[in-house]
Amino acid sequence: VHFKNFKYDHVNIKTKRQVGSTFKPILYGYAVENGYTPDRELPGGPINLGGKIITGSGGPMAYCLAYSKNPGAAYLMNEFGVRSIITFAQNAGIKSEMAPYPSLALGAAEISVYEMLQAYSMFPAGGISSEPIFVTRIEDKNGNILQSFAPKQQVVMSEAAAYTMVTMMKGVVDFGTGRRLRGMGITGEVGGKTGTTNDNTDTWFIGYSPQLLAGAWVGCDDPFLKMVG
Repeated sequence: VHFKNFKYDHVNIKTKRQVGSTFKPILYGYAVENGYTPDRELPGGPINLGGKIITGSGGPMAYCLAYSKNPGAAYLMNEFGVRSIITFAQNAGIKSEMAPYPSLALGAAEISVYEMLQAYSMFPAGGISSEPIFVTRIEDKNGNILQSFAPKQQVVMSEAAAYTMVTMMKGVVDFGTGRRLRGMGITGEVGGKTGTTNDNTDTWFIGYSPQLLAGAWVGCDDPFLKMVG
């Protein structure tokens, strides 16, 4: 992207867009932390989510996450309540305001890429959320360390629950909505989650390997312009 034409910083913590289904692993993570297992059956629709009827199929929790089934997310939100999910998301590092509406389960909140990456860091890191930092240390010309920096960290979920989430999120890439990555020559261990909003105004992928965590958002600077032209 050329800076001459696109000058808006979409990585800045103040830049927020609807996150779509990339929010679902946070919801599922809370469920796993509270005893749900990957083979737990989640019902299909119709499910009433705050007055909106969610339709579609259900299935085992791992399947519902891999294929981003909305009824599964709606069911979990109804089971645990929006306040509990918001608190869990805040503990994971999301500082953006999240309206206390059940539609949060489907990613209605506007959150920055920066915050979403911090929240996702708890999965490959054994349940510990780490705030992103830009500089790890400052050295002089002789290599002497003048100052070092460490990220702020917080335990959000158990190591066992984080491991379960990693296993389920591998399914997204191996056979679910993110399986095209395998066709691009990516062969290592990768977990993640796709996300889209209405009319593909926002398209997301957040993923990780054992060594790297990365997030991508694609869309128009002005969400009202959508995909015109």
